[in-house]
Amino acid sequence: MRARAQKFKSRAKELGQSFLELLKPNPVSFQYAKEDFIAGTIVMVVAIPLCLAIAVASGVPPVFGIYTAIIAGFLVAVFGGTELGVAGPAAAMTVLLYSIVAKFGLDGLMVAAVFAGLIQITMGLSGIGRVVKFIPYTVVVGFTTGIGLLIFIQQLGNLTGIDTKAENAFGQLHAFVLHFGQFNVAAFALGLLTLVLLFALPRLSKKIPGSFAVLVAVTVVALVFQLNVNTIGVVPGGLPSFSIPSVDIGKLNDLLPAALAIALLGSIESLLSAVSLDGMTGTKHSSSKELVGQGIANTVLPFFHGIPATSVIVRSATNVKNGAKTRLSAIVHSVLLLAVLLALAPLAQYIPMPVLAGILMFTAFHLVGIAEIKHFLADSKSDVVVLAVTVGSTVFLELTTAILVGFTLAGLLFIKKMSDNVEVSQVASASPASSETTLAPDVAGVARTYRISGPLFFGSAHMLEKIADETPRESCPALVLDLTHVDYLDSSGVAVLASIAERRSKTGEVYLAVPDGQVKQKILHSAVVRYIKADNLVGSVAEGLKKAGLKYGKTKQTKL
Repeated sequence: MRARAQKFKSRAKELGQSFLELLKPNPVSFQYAKEDFIAGTIVMVVAIPLCLAIAVASGVPPVFGIYTAIIAGFLVAVFGGTELGVAGPAAAMTVLLYSIVAKFGLDGLMVAAVFAGLIQITMGLSGIGRVVKFIPYTVVVGFTTGIGLLIFIQQLGNLTGIDTKAENAFGQLHAFVLHFGQFNVAAFALGLLTLVLLFALPRLSKKIPGSFAVLVAVTVVALVFQLNVNTIGVVPGGLPSFSIPSVDIGKLNDLLPAALAIALLGSIESLLSAVSLDGMTGTKHSSSKELVGQGIANTVLPFFHGIPATSVIVRSATNVKNGAKTRLSAIVHSVLLLAVLLALAPLAQYIPMPVLAGILMFTAFHLVGIAEIKHFLADSKSDVVVLAVTVGSTVFLELTTAILVGFTLAGLLFIKKMSDNVEVSQVASASPASSETTLAPDVAGVARTYRISGPLFFGSAHMLEKIADETPRESCPALVLDLTHVDYLDSSGVAVLASIAERRSKTGEVYLAVPDGQVKQKILHSAVVRYIKADNLVGSVAEGLKKAGLKYGKTKQTKL
Protein backbone atom coordinates (compact mmCIF):
# COMPACT_ATOMS: atom_id res chain seq x y z
CA MET A 1 0.00 0.00 0.00
CA ARG A 2 2.83 2.34 0.93
CA ALA A 3 4.66 1.48 -2.30
CA ARG A 4 1.54 2.28 -4.33
CA ALA A 5 1.11 5.61 -2.53
CA GLN A 6 4.77 6.43 -3.16
CA LYS A 7 4.37 5.57 -6.85
CA PHE A 8 1.28 7.79 -7.09
CA LYS A 9 3.12 10.64 -5.37
CA SER A 10 6.08 10.26 -7.73
CA ARG A 11 3.80 10.23 -10.76
CA ALA A 12 1.93 13.31 -9.53
CA LYS A 13 5.24 15.11 -9.09
CA GLU A 14 6.30 14.21 -12.64
CA LEU A 15 2.99 15.49 -14.04
CA GLY A 16 3.33 18.71 -12.05
CA GLN A 17 6.83 19.28 -13.39
CA SER A 18 5.62 18.52 -16.92
CA PHE A 19 2.76 21.03 -16.59
CA LEU A 20 5.10 23.70 -15.26
CA GLU A 21 7.50 23.07 -18.14
CA LEU A 22 4.69 23.53 -20.66
CA LEU A 23 3.50 26.73 -18.97
CA LYS A 24 6.99 28.19 -18.55
CA PRO A 25 7.87 31.17 -20.81
CA ASN A 26 10.45 30.52 -23.52
CA PRO A 27 13.85 32.23 -23.23
CA VAL A 28 14.31 35.05 -25.73
CA SER A 29 17.74 35.37 -27.30
CA PHE A 30 19.24 38.61 -28.64
CA GLN A 31 22.18 36.84 -30.26
CA TYR A 32 20.76 37.42 -33.75
CA ALA A 33 18.98 40.70 -33.00
CA LYS A 34 19.81 42.26 -36.39
CA GLU A 35 18.51 39.30 -38.45
CA ASP A 36 15.40 38.98 -36.27
CA PHE A 37 14.67 42.71 -36.51
CA ILE A 38 14.81 42.66 -40.32
CA ALA A 39 12.62 39.56 -40.57
CA GLY A 40 10.14 40.90 -37.99
CA THR A 41 9.83 44.19 -39.89
CA ILE A 42 9.03 42.43 -43.16
CA VAL A 43 6.48 40.14 -41.44
CA MET A 44 4.82 43.22 -39.91
CA VAL A 45 4.44 44.79 -43.36
CA VAL A 46 2.94 41.56 -44.73
CA ALA A 47 0.60 41.25 -41.74
CA ILE A 48 -1.08 44.68 -41.89
CA PRO A 49 -3.35 44.18 -44.93
CA LEU A 50 -4.11 40.56 -43.98
CA CYS A 51 -5.08 41.50 -40.42
CA LEU A 52 -7.43 44.22 -41.63
CA ALA A 53 -8.99 42.00 -44.30
CA ILE A 54 -9.43 38.99 -42.00
CA ALA A 55 -11.07 41.12 -39.31
CA VAL A 56 -13.56 42.55 -41.82
CA ALA A 57 -14.29 39.07 -43.19
CA SER A 58 -14.84 37.81 -39.64
CA GLY A 59 -17.55 40.38 -39.06
CA VAL A 60 -15.60 42.50 -36.55
CA PRO A 61 -14.07 46.02 -36.73
CA PRO A 62 -10.84 46.11 -38.80
CA VAL A 63 -8.69 47.24 -35.88
CA PHE A 64 -9.51 43.99 -34.04
CA GLY A 65 -7.29 42.20 -36.55
CA ILE A 66 -4.34 44.44 -35.63
CA TYR A 67 -4.99 43.97 -31.91
CA THR A 68 -5.03 40.22 -32.47
CA ALA A 69 -1.71 40.17 -34.30
CA ILE A 70 -0.03 42.34 -31.65
CA ILE A 71 -1.18 40.29 -28.65
CA ALA A 72 -1.13 36.78 -30.18
CA GLY A 73 2.19 37.40 -31.94
CA PHE A 74 3.80 38.29 -28.61
CA LEU A 75 2.17 35.66 -26.36
CA VAL A 76 2.64 32.71 -28.74
CA ALA A 77 6.28 33.67 -29.24
CA VAL A 78 6.77 33.68 -25.46
CA PHE A 79 4.75 30.55 -24.62
CA GLY A 80 4.42 28.57 -27.88
CA GLY A 81 6.29 25.50 -29.05
CA THR A 82 7.49 26.60 -32.50
CA GLU A 83 10.69 28.64 -32.60
CA LEU A 84 9.95 30.74 -35.70
CA GLY A 85 6.15 30.66 -35.85
CA VAL A 86 4.16 33.89 -36.11
CA ALA A 87 0.62 33.97 -34.73
CA GLY A 88 -2.28 36.23 -35.62
CA PRO A 89 -5.70 36.22 -37.25
CA ALA A 90 -6.03 33.51 -39.91
CA ALA A 91 -8.02 33.49 -43.14
CA ALA A 92 -9.04 29.87 -42.49
CA MET A 93 -10.91 31.02 -39.36
CA THR A 94 -12.95 33.80 -41.00
CA VAL A 95 -15.93 31.73 -42.09
CA LEU A 96 -16.34 30.15 -38.66
CA LEU A 97 -15.91 33.45 -36.80
CA TYR A 98 -18.33 35.25 -39.12
CA SER A 99 -21.01 32.61 -38.53
CA ILE A 100 -20.56 32.87 -34.74
CA VAL A 101 -20.83 36.67 -34.84
CA ALA A 102 -23.96 36.43 -37.03
CA LYS A 103 -25.56 33.97 -34.61
CA PHE A 104 -24.39 35.14 -31.16
CA GLY A 105 -23.07 38.66 -31.68
CA LEU A 106 -19.63 40.07 -30.92
CA ASP A 107 -19.77 39.29 -27.19
CA GLY A 108 -20.81 35.73 -28.02
CA LEU A 109 -17.68 35.34 -30.15
CA MET A 110 -15.49 36.69 -27.35
CA VAL A 111 -16.94 34.30 -24.75
CA ALA A 112 -16.55 31.36 -27.16
CA ALA A 113 -12.93 32.44 -27.75
CA VAL A 114 -12.17 32.34 -24.01
CA PHE A 115 -13.59 28.82 -23.75
CA ALA A 116 -11.65 27.82 -26.87
CA GLY A 117 -8.42 29.07 -25.31
CA LEU A 118 -9.07 27.05 -22.15
CA ILE A 119 -9.81 23.96 -24.27
CA GLN A 120 -6.52 24.39 -26.15
CA ILE A 121 -4.56 24.75 -22.90
CA THR A 122 -6.20 21.54 -21.64
CA MET A 123 -5.37 19.78 -24.91
CA GLY A 124 -1.76 20.84 -24.61
CA LEU A 125 -1.32 19.92 -20.95
CA SER A 126 -3.04 16.54 -21.32
CA GLY A 127 -1.32 15.59 -24.57
CA ILE A 128 -4.72 15.15 -26.27
CA GLY A 129 -3.65 17.69 -28.85
CA ARG A 130 -1.48 15.03 -30.48
CA VAL A 131 -4.70 13.45 -31.77
CA VAL A 132 -4.97 16.37 -34.20
CA LYS A 133 -2.00 14.84 -36.06
CA PHE A 134 -4.11 11.82 -36.94
CA ILE A 135 -6.66 13.78 -38.96
CA PRO A 136 -6.23 12.41 -42.51
CA TYR A 137 -4.55 14.71 -45.01
CA THR A 138 -7.47 14.32 -47.42
CA VAL A 139 -9.79 15.73 -44.74
CA VAL A 140 -7.45 18.68 -44.12
CA VAL A 141 -7.19 19.46 -47.86
CA GLY A 142 -10.96 19.10 -48.30
CA PHE A 143 -11.63 21.30 -45.31
CA THR A 144 -9.26 24.10 -46.35
CA THR A 145 -10.53 23.90 -49.95
CA GLY A 146 -14.10 24.27 -48.70
CA ILE A 147 -13.09 27.25 -46.56
CA GLY A 148 -11.40 28.82 -49.59
CA LEU A 149 -14.64 28.50 -51.57
CA LEU A 150 -16.64 29.97 -48.69
CA ILE A 151 -14.29 32.96 -48.39
CA PHE A 152 -14.66 33.58 -52.13
CA ILE A 153 -18.47 33.52 -51.84
CA GLN A 154 -18.37 35.66 -48.71
CA GLN A 155 -16.29 38.38 -50.40
CA LEU A 156 -18.38 38.69 -53.56
CA GLY A 157 -20.35 41.46 -51.88
CA ASN A 158 -17.33 43.55 -50.90
CA LEU A 159 -15.79 42.99 -54.33
CA THR A 160 -18.84 44.31 -56.18
CA GLY A 161 -20.39 46.73 -53.67
CA ILE A 162 -23.48 44.50 -53.29
CA ASP A 163 -25.00 43.95 -49.85
CA THR A 164 -24.74 40.16 -49.28
CA LYS A 165 -24.90 39.97 -45.48
CA ALA A 166 -26.27 36.59 -44.41
CA GLU A 167 -25.48 33.75 -41.99
CA ASN A 168 -24.30 31.22 -44.58
CA ALA A 169 -23.12 30.75 -48.16
CA PHE A 170 -26.61 30.04 -49.47
CA GLY A 171 -27.91 33.26 -47.96
CA GLN A 172 -24.99 35.25 -49.34
CA LEU A 173 -25.44 33.88 -52.88
CA HIS A 174 -29.18 34.52 -52.69
CA ALA A 175 -28.57 38.11 -51.53
CA PHE A 176 -25.98 38.60 -54.28
CA VAL A 177 -28.51 37.65 -56.96
CA LEU A 178 -31.39 39.50 -55.27
CA HIS A 179 -29.46 42.78 -54.92
CA PHE A 180 -27.46 42.58 -58.13
CA GLY A 181 -28.82 45.99 -59.10
CA GLN A 182 -26.41 47.48 -56.52
CA PHE A 183 -23.44 46.34 -58.62
CA ASN A 184 -20.72 49.02 -58.37
CA VAL A 185 -18.46 49.13 -61.43
CA ALA A 186 -15.78 51.18 -59.63
CA ALA A 187 -15.66 48.71 -56.73
CA PHE A 188 -15.39 45.75 -59.08
CA ALA A 189 -12.63 47.48 -61.06
CA LEU A 190 -10.59 48.11 -57.90
CA GLY A 191 -11.08 44.54 -56.70
CA LEU A 192 -10.12 43.14 -60.09
CA LEU A 193 -7.04 45.38 -60.22
CA THR A 194 -6.06 44.13 -56.76
CA LEU A 195 -6.29 40.50 -57.86
CA VAL A 196 -4.35 41.09 -61.08
CA LEU A 197 -1.53 42.85 -59.21
CA LEU A 198 -1.39 40.19 -56.49
CA PHE A 199 -0.98 37.42 -59.06
CA ALA A 200 1.45 39.42 -61.21
CA LEU A 201 3.74 40.95 -58.57
CA PRO A 202 5.50 37.72 -57.47
CA ARG A 203 6.53 37.17 -61.10
CA LEU A 204 8.16 40.60 -61.17
CA SER A 205 9.82 40.60 -57.74
CA LYS A 206 9.71 38.19 -54.81
CA LYS A 207 11.27 40.74 -52.44
CA ILE A 208 8.35 43.19 -52.43
CA PRO A 209 5.63 42.36 -49.83
CA GLY A 210 2.84 41.92 -52.37
CA SER A 211 -0.32 42.45 -50.31
CA PHE A 212 0.99 45.62 -48.62
CA ALA A 213 2.32 47.14 -51.85
CA VAL A 214 -0.96 46.40 -53.66
CA LEU A 215 -3.01 47.76 -50.74
CA VAL A 216 -1.15 51.08 -50.84
CA ALA A 217 -1.10 51.33 -54.67
CA VAL A 218 -4.81 50.60 -55.23
CA THR A 219 -5.84 52.83 -52.31
CA VAL A 220 -3.91 55.69 -53.95
CA VAL A 221 -5.70 54.98 -57.25
CA ALA A 222 -9.09 55.19 -55.50
CA LEU A 223 -8.13 58.50 -53.86
CA VAL A 224 -6.68 60.07 -57.02
CA PHE A 225 -9.76 59.25 -59.10
CA GLN A 226 -12.12 59.91 -56.16
CA LEU A 227 -13.97 56.67 -56.75
CA ASN A 228 -17.26 56.17 -54.95
CA VAL A 229 -16.62 52.90 -53.10
CA ASN A 230 -17.04 51.68 -49.53
CA THR A 231 -13.99 52.05 -47.28
CA ILE A 232 -13.18 50.35 -43.98
CA GLY A 233 -13.94 53.54 -42.03
CA VAL A 234 -12.19 55.10 -39.08
CA VAL A 235 -9.62 52.88 -37.36
CA PRO A 236 -9.00 54.05 -33.79
CA GLY A 237 -5.39 54.52 -32.75
CA GLY A 238 -3.99 53.79 -29.33
CA LEU A 239 -3.80 50.72 -27.14
CA PRO A 240 -6.74 48.32 -26.96
CA SER A 241 -8.85 48.86 -23.86
CA PHE A 242 -9.63 46.11 -21.34
CA SER A 243 -13.23 44.90 -21.38
CA ILE A 244 -15.11 41.86 -20.09
CA PRO A 245 -17.42 40.29 -22.68
CA SER A 246 -20.95 39.69 -21.47
CA VAL A 247 -23.40 37.06 -22.64
CA ASP A 248 -26.66 35.54 -21.49
CA ILE A 249 -25.85 32.59 -19.20
CA GLY A 250 -28.60 30.62 -20.91
CA LYS A 251 -26.60 30.74 -24.16
CA LEU A 252 -23.41 29.24 -22.70
CA ASN A 253 -24.43 25.71 -23.69
CA ASP A 254 -25.02 26.92 -27.25
CA LEU A 255 -21.60 28.56 -27.29
CA LEU A 256 -19.67 25.44 -26.25
CA PRO A 257 -19.87 23.77 -29.71
CA ALA A 258 -18.65 27.06 -31.22
CA ALA A 259 -15.77 27.13 -28.72
CA LEU A 260 -14.88 23.54 -29.56
CA ALA A 261 -14.91 24.38 -33.26
CA ILE A 262 -12.59 27.35 -32.72
CA ALA A 263 -10.23 25.25 -30.61
CA LEU A 264 -10.16 22.36 -33.08
CA LEU A 265 -9.75 24.47 -36.21
CA GLY A 266 -7.18 26.72 -34.55
CA SER A 267 -5.20 23.70 -33.36
CA ILE A 268 -5.23 22.10 -36.81
CA GLU A 269 -4.08 25.33 -38.46
CA SER A 270 -1.34 25.93 -35.87
CA LEU A 271 0.07 22.39 -35.93
CA LEU A 272 0.03 22.28 -39.75
CA SER A 273 2.01 25.51 -39.72
CA ALA A 274 4.42 24.06 -37.15
CA VAL A 275 5.00 20.92 -39.24
CA SER A 276 5.64 23.04 -42.34
CA LEU A 277 8.18 25.13 -40.46
CA ASP A 278 9.92 21.99 -39.22
CA GLY A 279 10.40 20.99 -42.85
CA MET A 280 11.75 24.43 -43.77
CA THR A 281 14.16 24.82 -40.84
CA GLY A 282 15.07 21.27 -39.82
CA THR A 283 13.83 21.95 -36.27
CA LYS A 284 11.31 20.03 -34.15
CA HIS A 285 8.32 21.76 -32.59
CA SER A 286 6.52 20.76 -29.38
CA SER A 287 2.86 20.23 -30.25
CA SER A 288 1.79 20.28 -26.57
CA LYS A 289 3.60 23.55 -25.84
CA GLU A 290 2.36 25.06 -29.09
CA LEU A 291 -1.25 24.38 -28.09
CA VAL A 292 -0.64 25.78 -24.60
CA GLY A 293 0.77 28.97 -26.15
CA GLN A 294 -2.16 29.25 -28.56
CA GLY A 295 -4.57 28.65 -25.68
CA ILE A 296 -3.01 31.34 -23.50
CA ALA A 297 -3.24 33.83 -26.37
CA ASN A 298 -6.87 32.96 -27.17
CA THR A 299 -7.84 33.19 -23.50
CA VAL A 300 -6.33 36.68 -23.18
CA LEU A 301 -7.33 38.15 -26.57
CA PRO A 302 -11.09 38.59 -26.00
CA PHE A 303 -10.44 40.90 -23.03
CA PHE A 304 -8.57 43.30 -25.34
CA HIS A 305 -10.86 43.20 -28.42
CA GLY A 306 -8.90 40.44 -30.13
CA ILE A 307 -10.36 37.54 -32.11
CA PRO A 308 -9.21 33.89 -32.01
CA ALA A 309 -5.73 33.49 -33.46
CA THR A 310 -3.53 30.71 -34.78
CA SER A 311 0.02 30.35 -35.99
CA VAL A 312 -0.20 31.38 -39.64
CA ILE A 313 1.86 29.63 -42.31
CA VAL A 314 2.11 32.65 -44.66
CA ARG A 315 3.57 34.96 -42.01
CA SER A 316 5.66 32.20 -40.45
CA ALA A 317 7.14 31.19 -43.82
CA THR A 318 7.87 34.86 -44.58
CA ASN A 319 9.65 35.04 -41.24
CA VAL A 320 11.89 32.07 -42.10
CA LYS A 321 12.59 33.14 -45.68
CA ASN A 322 13.73 36.57 -44.53
CA GLY A 323 16.39 35.25 -42.19
CA ALA A 324 14.73 35.00 -38.76
CA LYS A 325 16.83 33.03 -36.28
CA THR A 326 14.86 33.12 -33.00
CA ARG A 327 11.42 33.93 -31.60
CA LEU A 328 12.55 37.52 -31.13
CA SER A 329 11.44 38.19 -34.74
CA ALA A 330 7.77 37.49 -33.86
CA ILE A 331 8.04 39.82 -30.85
CA VAL A 332 9.56 42.52 -33.08
CA HIS A 333 6.63 42.08 -35.50
CA SER A 334 4.17 42.67 -32.63
CA VAL A 335 5.97 45.73 -31.27
CA LEU A 336 6.24 47.34 -34.71
CA LEU A 337 2.55 46.66 -35.40
CA LEU A 338 1.71 48.52 -32.21
CA ALA A 339 3.94 51.42 -33.29
CA VAL A 340 2.24 51.59 -36.71
CA LEU A 341 -1.19 51.50 -35.05
CA LEU A 342 -0.29 54.39 -32.78
CA ALA A 343 1.23 56.49 -35.59
CA LEU A 344 -0.68 55.70 -38.78
CA ALA A 345 -4.15 54.47 -37.78
CA PRO A 346 -5.97 57.54 -39.22
CA LEU A 347 -4.71 56.72 -42.73
CA ALA A 348 -6.43 53.32 -42.72
CA GLN A 349 -9.88 54.90 -43.10
CA TYR A 350 -9.18 55.44 -46.81
CA ILE A 351 -8.63 51.77 -47.64
CA PRO A 352 -11.37 50.58 -50.04
CA MET A 353 -13.32 47.45 -49.11
CA PRO A 354 -12.88 45.95 -52.63
CA VAL A 355 -9.10 45.96 -52.04
CA LEU A 356 -9.47 43.91 -48.86
CA ALA A 357 -11.91 41.61 -50.70
CA GLY A 358 -9.31 41.08 -53.44
CA ILE A 359 -6.61 40.28 -50.87
CA LEU A 360 -8.89 37.74 -49.19
CA MET A 361 -9.88 36.15 -52.51
CA PHE A 362 -6.20 35.82 -53.36
CA THR A 363 -5.65 34.11 -50.01
CA ALA A 364 -8.69 31.89 -50.62
CA PHE A 365 -7.24 30.79 -53.96
CA HIS A 366 -4.13 29.52 -52.15
CA LEU A 367 -6.26 27.70 -49.58
CA VAL A 368 -7.68 25.55 -52.37
CA GLY A 369 -5.27 22.63 -52.66
CA ILE A 370 -5.14 22.41 -56.45
CA ALA A 371 -1.93 20.34 -56.61
CA GLU A 372 -3.16 17.96 -53.91
CA ILE A 373 -6.55 17.57 -55.60
CA LYS A 374 -4.84 16.64 -58.89
CA HIS A 375 -2.78 14.04 -57.03
CA PHE A 376 -5.85 12.53 -55.33
CA LEU A 377 -7.74 12.38 -58.65
CA ALA A 378 -4.89 10.45 -60.24
CA ASP A 379 -4.14 8.20 -57.28
CA SER A 380 -7.05 6.95 -55.18
CA LYS A 381 -10.82 6.78 -55.63
CA SER A 382 -11.37 6.56 -51.88
CA ASP A 383 -9.35 9.76 -51.33
CA VAL A 384 -11.48 11.50 -53.96
CA VAL A 385 -14.65 10.43 -52.14
CA VAL A 386 -13.33 11.72 -48.79
CA LEU A 387 -12.19 14.97 -50.43
CA ALA A 388 -15.51 15.58 -52.21
CA VAL A 389 -17.61 14.81 -49.13
CA THR A 390 -15.44 17.04 -46.90
CA VAL A 391 -15.57 19.96 -49.36
CA GLY A 392 -19.34 19.56 -49.74
CA SER A 393 -19.85 19.31 -45.98
CA THR A 394 -17.70 22.40 -45.38
CA VAL A 395 -19.66 24.47 -47.88
CA PHE A 396 -23.16 23.23 -47.06
CA LEU A 397 -22.97 22.27 -43.35
CA GLU A 398 -21.45 23.76 -40.21
CA LEU A 399 -17.66 23.58 -40.06
CA THR A 400 -17.55 21.34 -36.98
CA THR A 401 -19.91 18.91 -38.70
CA ALA A 402 -17.73 18.99 -41.81
CA ILE A 403 -14.63 17.93 -39.84
CA LEU A 404 -16.53 15.09 -38.16
CA VAL A 405 -18.06 13.90 -41.44
CA GLY A 406 -14.71 13.90 -43.25
CA PHE A 407 -12.89 12.25 -40.35
CA THR A 408 -15.57 9.55 -39.97
CA LEU A 409 -15.65 8.76 -43.69
CA ALA A 410 -11.86 8.60 -43.88
CA GLY A 411 -11.87 6.27 -40.87
CA LEU A 412 -14.44 3.95 -42.45
CA LEU A 413 -12.52 3.79 -45.72
CA PHE A 414 -9.31 3.10 -43.81
CA ILE A 415 -11.01 0.22 -42.00
CA LYS A 416 -12.19 -1.12 -45.36
CA LYS A 417 -8.63 -0.93 -46.77
CA MET A 418 -7.19 -2.66 -43.71
CA SER A 419 -9.76 -5.46 -43.87
CA ASP A 420 -9.05 -5.92 -47.59
CA ASN A 421 -5.43 -6.67 -46.64
CA VAL A 422 -6.47 -9.60 -44.43
CA GLU A 423 -6.27 -13.07 -45.98
CA VAL A 424 -7.60 -16.36 -44.65
CA SER A 425 -6.07 -19.29 -46.51
CA GLN A 426 -6.63 -23.01 -46.17
CA VAL A 427 -3.29 -24.74 -46.58
CA ALA A 428 -2.97 -27.61 -49.00
CA SER A 429 0.02 -29.55 -47.58
CA ALA A 430 2.95 -29.44 -45.19
CA SER A 431 6.74 -29.42 -45.34
CA PRO A 432 9.14 -30.17 -42.46
CA ALA A 433 11.81 -27.93 -44.01
CA SER A 434 9.95 -24.68 -43.30
CA SER A 435 9.23 -22.91 -40.03
CA GLU A 436 5.99 -21.74 -41.65
CA THR A 437 4.92 -25.33 -42.32
CA THR A 438 1.16 -25.77 -42.51
CA LEU A 439 -1.14 -28.66 -43.05
CA ALA A 440 -3.25 -30.20 -45.77
CA PRO A 441 -7.04 -29.90 -45.39
CA ASP A 442 -7.25 -33.51 -44.32
CA VAL A 443 -3.77 -34.95 -43.75
CA ALA A 444 -4.09 -38.52 -42.51
CA GLY A 445 -7.70 -37.70 -41.64
CA VAL A 446 -6.56 -35.77 -38.56
CA ALA A 447 -6.49 -31.97 -39.02
CA ARG A 448 -7.37 -28.85 -40.99
CA THR A 449 -5.04 -25.84 -41.03
CA TYR A 450 -5.73 -22.19 -41.86
CA ARG A 451 -3.32 -19.31 -42.21
CA ILE A 452 -4.53 -15.79 -41.23
CA SER A 453 -2.47 -12.84 -42.49
CA GLY A 454 -2.88 -9.19 -41.53
CA PRO A 455 -4.60 -7.33 -38.67
CA LEU A 456 -7.40 -9.30 -37.01
CA PHE A 457 -9.73 -6.56 -35.76
CA PHE A 458 -13.40 -5.56 -35.78
CA GLY A 459 -13.23 -4.71 -39.48
CA SER A 460 -11.85 -8.11 -40.51
CA ALA A 461 -12.96 -10.56 -37.80
CA HIS A 462 -16.01 -11.53 -39.88
CA MET A 463 -13.67 -13.24 -42.35
CA LEU A 464 -13.13 -16.05 -39.83
CA GLU A 465 -16.85 -16.77 -39.55
CA LYS A 466 -16.57 -19.52 -42.16
CA ILE A 467 -14.14 -21.37 -39.88
CA ALA A 468 -16.39 -20.78 -36.87
CA ASP A 469 -19.45 -22.06 -38.74
CA GLU A 470 -17.65 -25.04 -40.23
CA THR A 471 -19.01 -28.34 -38.90
CA PRO A 472 -16.08 -30.45 -37.62
CA ARG A 473 -15.94 -34.10 -38.66
CA GLU A 474 -15.10 -36.87 -36.27
CA SER A 475 -12.50 -38.15 -38.73
CA CYS A 476 -10.78 -34.71 -38.71
CA PRO A 477 -10.77 -33.59 -35.06
CA ALA A 478 -7.72 -31.25 -34.99
CA LEU A 479 -7.69 -27.60 -36.07
CA VAL A 480 -4.49 -25.56 -36.46
CA LEU A 481 -4.76 -21.76 -36.86
CA ASP A 482 -1.60 -20.07 -38.10
CA LEU A 483 -1.49 -16.61 -36.46
CA THR A 484 2.20 -16.00 -37.09
CA HIS A 485 1.33 -13.35 -39.71
CA VAL A 486 -1.26 -11.54 -37.56
CA ASP A 487 0.31 -8.23 -36.54
CA TYR A 488 -2.62 -6.83 -34.56
CA LEU A 489 -5.47 -8.35 -32.55
CA ASP A 490 -8.37 -6.49 -30.92
CA SER A 491 -11.30 -7.61 -28.76
CA SER A 492 -13.43 -8.49 -31.82
CA GLY A 493 -10.64 -10.72 -33.14
CA VAL A 494 -10.31 -12.34 -29.71
CA ALA A 495 -14.06 -12.95 -29.60
CA VAL A 496 -14.13 -14.80 -32.92
CA LEU A 497 -11.08 -16.89 -31.92
CA ALA A 498 -12.84 -17.79 -28.66
CA SER A 499 -15.96 -18.78 -30.62
CA ILE A 500 -13.93 -21.04 -32.91
CA ALA A 501 -12.05 -22.57 -29.96
CA GLU A 502 -15.28 -23.23 -28.05
CA ARG A 503 -16.99 -25.00 -30.94
CA ARG A 504 -14.01 -27.05 -32.12
CA SER A 505 -12.75 -28.04 -28.68
CA LYS A 506 -15.85 -30.26 -28.23
CA THR A 507 -14.71 -32.66 -30.96
CA GLY A 508 -10.92 -32.36 -30.94
CA GLU A 509 -7.83 -30.31 -30.28
CA VAL A 510 -7.38 -26.64 -31.32
CA TYR A 511 -3.82 -25.36 -31.82
CA LEU A 512 -2.92 -21.67 -32.18
CA ALA A 513 0.46 -20.97 -33.77
CA VAL A 514 1.38 -17.57 -32.34
CA PRO A 515 4.87 -16.24 -31.51
CA ASP A 516 5.68 -14.35 -28.31
CA GLY A 517 4.49 -10.74 -28.41
CA GLN A 518 1.42 -8.54 -27.98
CA VAL A 519 -0.90 -10.87 -29.90
CA LYS A 520 -0.02 -13.82 -27.68
CA GLN A 521 -0.41 -11.74 -24.51
CA LYS A 522 -3.84 -10.63 -25.69
CA ILE A 523 -4.87 -14.26 -26.18
CA LEU A 524 -3.46 -15.38 -22.81
CA HIS A 525 -5.59 -12.78 -21.02
CA SER A 526 -8.80 -13.57 -22.92
CA ALA A 527 -11.63 -16.10 -23.01
CA VAL A 528 -9.75 -18.14 -25.64
CA VAL A 529 -7.73 -19.97 -22.96
CA ARG A 530 -10.94 -21.37 -21.46
CA TYR A 531 -11.35 -23.69 -24.43
CA ILE A 532 -7.83 -24.74 -25.38
CA LYS A 533 -4.98 -26.21 -23.37
CA ALA A 534 -2.12 -23.93 -22.39
CA ASP A 535 0.44 -26.02 -24.29
CA ASN A 536 -1.71 -25.80 -27.43
CA LEU A 537 -0.44 -22.22 -27.83
CA VAL A 538 2.63 -22.99 -29.94
CA GLY A 539 5.34 -20.86 -31.53
CA SER A 540 4.95 -22.16 -35.08
CA VAL A 541 2.68 -24.27 -37.24
CA ALA A 542 5.36 -26.95 -37.42
CA GLU A 543 5.23 -27.30 -33.65
CA GLY A 544 1.45 -27.51 -33.73
CA LEU A 545 1.58 -30.20 -36.39
CA LYS A 546 4.03 -32.25 -34.38
CA LYS A 547 1.78 -32.01 -31.36
CA ALA A 548 -1.11 -33.20 -33.50
CA GLY A 549 1.03 -36.12 -34.62
CA LEU A 550 0.81 -35.24 -38.31
CA LYS A 551 3.07 -36.09 -41.24
CA TYR A 552 4.67 -33.48 -43.54
CA GLY A 553 4.40 -33.00 -47.29
CA LYS A 554 4.48 -30.06 -49.80
CA THR A 555 3.20 -26.57 -49.03
CA LYS A 556 0.55 -25.00 -51.21
CA GLN A 557 -2.18 -22.44 -50.43
CA THR A 558 -5.63 -21.84 -51.82
CA LYS A 559 -7.69 -18.79 -50.83
CA LEU A 560 -11.01 -19.38 -49.14
